Formats: sequence, structure tokens, C-alpha cells
Amino acid sequence: PVYGLSADVERQLADILASLEHMASRDSIRNGRMWMECNSAIALQIAGNIMKRISFIPTCAHRLHILYLVHDVLQTEAARKDGMRPLIRAFKPFLLWILRPAYQHALSASSNGEESQRVL
Repeated sequence: PVYGLSADVERQLADILASLEHMASRDSIRNGRMWMECNSAIALQIAGNIMKRISFIPTCAHRLHILYLVHDVLQTEAARKDGMRPLIRAFKPFLLWILRPAYQHALSASSNGEESQRVL
């Protein structure tokens, strides 16, 4: 089940994902990761909402940029020494359902498979 976010948190998440539309700059990825780390108490809701939203994003590049953000969040948390990993636990049940629409859209968007290789 995907639980809803408060209106304020939903707007903040929408702003973070919108900032990744044209370019996944180092700063936008870092800001998104820091926001998710600060909101790790509701990480399950954030992951579920990313899963819901990614299917409605029209471009492969934007979906790929969101995957870059998710990758950065998971890699940063995996590199930490402490055993508490709330973001990894939160994203784990949704990860396949975040990746799947990005990969399928990339397959359908390119004739030579170049976009789908970027997702992989």
C-alpha cells in the first residue's frame, strides 16, 4: 500500500522531482538526497509516492534523472557505518516498481535500445 503525504511534503517532493526534469546536476541530486535524509521518518511514503509519480513522467531523461537521485540516496546510505538504514528499507519494496516504468518507457522510446541501456 502507498500511503499519502501531507500537502506540504507532497509539494516539496514535487519540487524536488521537477528540479530534475531538464538536468540532474550534482546540486539538485545532493539537495534531493539531503531532503530525503531529513524526512527519513516518512521514507516509506516518499518511496511509494515516487513509484506512483514516475509512471506519469513523460520523458526518458526525466525518469532517468529520478533514478539517479534514488541511486544516490541508496548508495550514500549503504556506505554509512551505522546499522540503521531507513531509506534502504523504505525503497526496497518499491524499487522494482520504480525501475520498471523507466525501463519500459526507454525501450519504447528508442529504436536502437540506447535509452534502455542507460537505465540498466
